[in-house]
Amino acid sequence: MMKSLIERIRVALDGGDPDKRESLMEYIWSEYGHRVSYYISTIVSRDTAHFDDIFQDAMIRIFENIGSYDPAYSFNTWIYSIARNLCFDYLKRPQNAAEGMLMDDFPDPGSGPQEAALRDEVMHRIDASIRGLSAGDREIAYLRFFENLRYREISALTGVKLNTVKAKLRLIKDRLRAGLGDIYY
Repeated sequence: MMKSLIERIRVALDGGDPDKRESLMEYIWSEYGHRVSYYISTIVSRDTAHFDDIFQDAMIRIFENIGSYDPAYSFNTWIYSIARNLCFDYLKRPQNAAEGMLMDDFPDPGSGPQEAALRDEVMHRIDASIRGLSAGDREIAYLRFFENLRYREISALTGVKLNTVKAKLRLIKDRLRAGLGDIYY
């Protein structure tokens, strides 16, 4: 998939064909838009009046700066860096500083009543454990567990030392296990 994306970027930028560039933008929007949106929601609450603005700004910056993407590095890390910087720029404003990273509710895929009750209990406990984490730890947990980024990518994106990322993830996993209690075993 990464080679396909890199090839799409190269083709869209070579020759300046607006149709190819538009096709690339549609592809990025459909493949990465929901990821960027969810990532932003781990930093800035979806309830924030400016959430949509931050998301749209992130997607626009991705499109505007696609030519600066270096395929030697992870595309996910690149797009999350853009989104992260916009979120922190927003949170640096004094009137927004009280907002913090909030984890949205988990989606309900639907199933039978017993499975739904167990899933709801598990999700409630996981959500409570994650909400109990510091803002930085929630970000690390999201990047590892939801985006499946490697430790080095998380370290590069967040600026946290690699060994610290490893240690934090170990503690986060322990906390999640403890939060699940009897359900986990």
